[in-house]
Amino acid sequence: MGTPPAQPHTVRPAIRSWRDFSFRCSSRAGYVSQFLRCVPRVPALEVVAEPLIDRGVNVEDARSRAADLLSRLQIASTMWALPPATFSGGEQQRVNIARGFIADLPLLLLDEPTASLDTGNKQVVIELIAEKLEVGAAVLGVFHDAEVREMVADRVVFVEDFSPSGHPCAVTGRRFAAPLTFPSTEVRDER
Repeated sequence: MGTPPAQPHTVRPAIRSWRDFSFRCSSRAGYVSQFLRCVPRVPALEVVAEPLIDRGVNVEDARSRAADLLSRLQIASTMWALPPATFSGGEQQRVNIARGFIADLPLLLLDEPTASLDTGNKQVVIELIAEKLEVGAAVLGVFHDAEVREMVADRVVFVEDFSPSGHPCAVTGRRFAAPLTFPSTEVRDER
């Protein structure tokens, strides 16, 4: 039978190897998860600068940009040489946010970016999102915080109907150049 041809703007993760899909996503999308996952003993400044260094940016320029973001997110400069594994949950989340926002990519995926943040840092994240939108990035995020969601989203989709438990959550998106479409979840065995 074969796999039908992909349509423009269609995401088809079921037919890609995980490695290929992951590489393609990392070169086009920034991602902020709820929890920081990084190599132990790597200093926070290096964790944040790494996405730029991986893209060929001069190490000093990448570190400078990382320092700017860490400062904005109120991570004291005395902590930059320490591994984030030694930080509090909120500090780890701010390092994670800085890492996700550092590169200028066309898509930014956010998973509860303000969940563990105080009011001041929550406002910084809202400003960072607004800055990404100003330069034309698409932002797709999950926000349980209704106040933040209303401040950053121009389109809200409640996905509680998609969950068997009916647990409320929302996906917010902004300024997509074209609608995102998702093919059938049917996986074909072509052996």
